[in-house]
Amino acid sequence: MNYIFFDLDGTLHQQDMLEAYLKFMIRIRPVWTVLSFPILLGCFLFYLLFSKKTWGLNPLFFMIHFGLFRKKQIRLIQAFKTEFLDEVQPVNSMLKQMKQHIQAGDYVVIISGSLQSLIETVYPQLTKHKKIKVIGSQTQPFLGSTILTSRCSGRNKLRLLDEQFSPEKIKFEVGYTDSLADLPVLKRCKWAYLVNENGKITLVN
Repeated sequence: MNYIFFDLDGTLHQQDMLEAYLKFMIRIRPVWTVLSFPILLGCFLFYLLFSKKTWGLNPLFFMIHFGLFRKKQIRLIQAFKTEFLDEVQPVNSMLKQMKQHIQAGDYVVIISGSLQSLIETVYPQLTKHKKIKVIGSQTQPFLGSTILTSRCSGRNKLRLLDEQFSPEKIKFEVGYTDSLADLPVLKRCKWAYLVNENGKITLVN
């Protein structure tokens, strides 16, 4: 059995799901956004300076979710799902490619910087498929809000991958992504491809 790596954002669909979710949360809570705007602005600037780090996003993430009870968060995530699915632009050629890999008996591993909980909500058909494993960023409650505990990006994708399949280190037959930021994972691929916005692929190695 071959293992196949797929990124999600920019590869299986064009949008950045985490970015879309953060924008949705800011827009859906207008009163809170206005009242906390100076703090949110500072958090956003902090994120721009440390965008590659988990803790670089956490002040903004904390502020956006502050004061939300779990049931309210679940309702908002369901509302986000409806809006996102109405607007999302799937990369049909890559969805077809993934389907062909599964039909050939391959095991697909989707590793995404988007939140694991969001992916599970928006795409339950992926997370419940017996031939697909989804790995995403992790969160936990914290002081009346929510924070990221692990951001699935860069080298962290590789660490989270190995944690899921420990003690076996997975090597992929083929990998697909839209960004060389996934180079640590691509180095585990026998054949690695970059995907452009039109779904065309270019061989990396």
